[in-house]
Amino acid sequence: ETQLYEIELGVNDAQLENAIALYPNPSSGIFTLNYTGKEQLLGMTIIDFNGKNVQQIDLNNFNGQQEISLEQVSAGIYFIQVATEENFVTKKMILK
Repeated sequence: ETQLYEIELGVNDAQLENAIALYPNPSSGIFTLNYTGKEQLLGMTIIDFNGKNVQQIDLNNFNGQQEISLEQVSAGIYFIQVATEENFVTKKMILK
């Protein structure tokens, strides 16, 4: 007998989603991560449109707001994945 397991691959907590802001978006390469949630942020992964990890940023010492530089990355659409111990949220960032 086959058992089906429900696997959530994209855990997107609504509270976490609302607590994270990235601006300006579109960006010229420098943007701000603003976070108003209660969970400790662990890290941020920048993923390009093809699914390739472009950059990892450690957020263990994050304190509410941080400027992120992606000036070395070419223009295009990127996915910014921000992780806590419990969840992660993926946001879209456009670099021009």
